[in-house]
Amino acid sequence: MSTASSSWALERRRRPAMLMIFFAVSMAGLVSGLALRPIVRHLVAMRASPTATSVATATVSATATPDLPALTPEAFALNLTGTPLNVAPAGTFALTVHAALSRDATLAARGVSCAVQIDGLTLTPVPNLTLTDAQGNSTWTLQIPAGTAPGTYSVTVTAHWGLFSYHAYVLIHVQGANG
Repeated sequence: MSTASSSWALERRRRPAMLMIFFAVSMAGLVSGLALRPIVRHLVAMRASPTATSVATATVSATATPDLPALTPEAFALNLTGTPLNVAPAGTFALTVHAALSRDATLAARGVSCAVQIDGLTLTPVPNLTLTDAQGNSTWTLQIPAGTAPGTYSVTVTAHWGLFSYHAYVLIHVQGANG
């Protein structure tokens, strides 16, 4: 009888710890479910309907959803051009990105979110996040800061489409005093 009562006493001591572990695991599951709910709802809505939905960002105030035939990286192309590629300090240049839903770039991707970054330069104002238009294009006109050192700078445009991110690059050469 002493073994039965001692094991019952041991179980009684473990109950609070077991209840706390059970509570912690339950709360973790609840929090995870609540956190994933908007993501799952968004993914289901994207696959169910190609209609326009609002984009919730601070810098974009447009409504659009990309035309998504299939969410695969192979079904997307991103092309970037810069004009001119040789720029003087305080000079301007234009960037144009074309997003397409096919590798041959024939089917335009509208509503693709695109952002610009130039390694080694801080542009003022910061280029806005934009959405591609009905032809799959987005354009920025940017000014090189006046005190920029001569050299070659890598420009990156990042596009977010469905669950994927894509990058396109172009090199801009900032000329010195002698060109």
